[in-house]
Amino acid sequence: MSEVLSGNTSSPDGGASKRALAIFPVALAMALAVLLGIRPLRSADLGYHLAYGREFLRTGRIVDYNAFIYTLPERLADRPAPGPGCWYDDAGRYRFPNANWGSQVIFALVYRLGGAIGLCVLQGGLIAAIFTLMLLAFRRLGVGWTIAAAGVLLAALTAHMRFTLRPEVLGYMLLIAQFYILTRRRMTLRAACWLIGLQVIFVNLHSYFLLGLALTGAFLAEHLLRLIFWKIHKTPPSQVAENMTATRRAGICLAVALIGQIIACLINPWAWRLAVLPIETIVYLRTNNIAVSVPGAGAHPWSYIGEFYRPFAGAFLASKATYAYCVVLGLGCLGILSAVWKRRWAWVFVIVVMAAISLSMRRNIAPAALLIVPVALAGLCGALDSPWGKLAAPLRWKISAVASVAVGAISLWFAIAVITQRFYLPERSPVRFGVGISALEVPLDAARWLREHPAKGRLWTDYNSSSSFHFFAGAPQVPILTNTWAYPPDVMREVMDRNAGRRSFGEAVNAYDISTVALRVDRSTIGLVGKLARDPDWALVHVDAMHVVFRLKAMLVNEAAGVAITEESFDVATHTEAIKRIDPVASVALHAGGLTLFRLGWDSSAAQLFAAAVDDDPHNAYAWNMRGVSLARLGTRRLVEGYDLKIQHMLDRGSNDLAEAKICFRNAIELLDDYGEARSHLALVEQQIAALNRGKILQFKFR
Repeated sequence: MSEVLSGNTSSPDGGASKRALAIFPVALAMALAVLLGIRPLRSADLGYHLAYGREFLRTGRIVDYNAFIYTLPERLADRPAPGPGCWYDDAGRYRFPNANWGSQVIFALVYRLGGAIGLCVLQGGLIAAIFTLMLLAFRRLGVGWTIAAAGVLLAALTAHMRFTLRPEVLGYMLLIAQFYILTRRRMTLRAACWLIGLQVIFVNLHSYFLLGLALTGAFLAEHLLRLIFWKIHKTPPSQVAENMTATRRAGICLAVALIGQIIACLINPWAWRLAVLPIETIVYLRTNNIAVSVPGAGAHPWSYIGEFYRPFAGAFLASKATYAYCVVLGLGCLGILSAVWKRRWAWVFVIVVMAAISLSMRRNIAPAALLIVPVALAGLCGALDSPWGKLAAPLRWKISAVASVAVGAISLWFAIAVITQRFYLPERSPVRFGVGISALEVPLDAARWLREHPAKGRLWTDYNSSSSFHFFAGAPQVPILTNTWAYPPDVMREVMDRNAGRRSFGEAVNAYDISTVALRVDRSTIGLVGKLARDPDWALVHVDAMHVVFRLKAMLVNEAAGVAITEESFDVATHTEAIKRIDPVASVALHAGGLTLFRLGWDSSAAQLFAAAVDDDPHNAYAWNMRGVSLARLGTRRLVEGYDLKIQHMLDRGSNDLAEAKICFRNAIELLDDYGEARSHLALVEQQIAALNRGKILQFKFR
């Protein structure tokens, strides 16, 4: 079967059709994979990665302590327990081994040479390298071109959500490079040296380096099992004896490689501390029940990190990556059966272990797909070669041609969807096709404002945006803030609790000398945003699509420190036009900007942004719903004021707002029939209108 689909079957017009069968699906599948890696930079860790690498390039020093922790108690005995692999040194500093330091130096160097565009080129280049290595591994395993293209297509669809510029992408490349070396027909000492060299690089780029040991160990175990099996034969035939000699030699080379790779894990700035960090982290995650679907009350703060969720958590179910992952798991089951039949025990081990790792948390489905797919398809091709060969040659040719066209057509369809953004929009994904830095996701405007309006006192930020706020605002130190290992979990808990409104923020202001608050406005910060917006001691001084900056009013003694912004002074029209330009899909950006104003309590301004969103895309059900919520909340407030002050025009305006909100909710339901939130809001508005007709006003809270 693999032979046929590689183009080695007789065809009606000879070589031309063979080449077309090979080139067409492979070229389109590879193009899709690369296109999925071409996206604006939006990682929450972007500022941290660039700042860390920049510090090394500037000083040659590797930073392994966090100078930004100012919430720790003075006495060492009173400090919270460190996270996995971390410790307090004799000077009282919180220390951590950084498994990503090498990647961050590469990122900073590329950023210095080519800016954001250079980083995007690097990102796309890494994805191209990963799938080129995968394609080479397919061919070395004897998989035909069309099936290899289908494998690239499946792996790309499964792993694409992790194709952002993070150290793990470098880890994927090294992992698939090691896999490619291990698929050699005969292992040599030279190949073993390559594995060891790659492992030295791997351990200094990303914490997935233990998977390199697992791969080599799997292939070594298979060789040992074969030797044990053949050893049972007391008088082996000459062919078996020859195989035993070759297997023994390969086994020795693999043993040398594995021992060398184990030693390589110690070749890093932290020696054994970094070598054991992945194991300590796994134990810590399981001990604290972190990899859950929905964190409950009092859950560990790490359990709110989405990439630690299990793959079938509710938020991820209806996505192309999850559907593709289900296919990968099914393919893996078939691959195990075929590998057992062929006695390819290394393949069985790779599939089982990678499936187990991927099922433990969602972030691991990417490396799992990159290894499971080639191994499983190689096993299936080998198992089906015999029955495939029994088919008539013309029939085999027709099946091959249809398969080639189908894989190419599917890849082309997805590629067009990526370029036009239709690949991402149905899932409400923040990812876009394009280059540069996402001004919607990364707080570039807010950081620029902070840089232009310095003030005494400390800056308080949220977890997700903290590093980028500091880096792009020009912080002289390395903002190791989105690195979860860089501070005790209790520090993260305090930040999350205060941002969510579960703990007093006034206590933090007094204790830590905070004068400025810069936040990404989302569900994790809505509590603090609402409190500061109503607090007479704080002034809103900057607002963009998804980020706000507050400053103590006492600091605003002159315009250099910032000017307070109110809803009355806010220029909604200018703000709307600015937001339209920051994302390839204007409706999505306007919806995000409307949510920010809504969470500030600016219902009238928010309703205008949601109106602009549905004007740009009338099929945006979520913007219709939120326009209705803004109008309903605004209308209810106007009705209350109108009744209290007996002002008829306020009553009329409030009534009109409710009527318009009702239309908005109905539009949202027409677009999404199962939109439960919109149906609930519609029911509340209808109750309010009915009560109004009876001369009453109900005190509903629209959120």
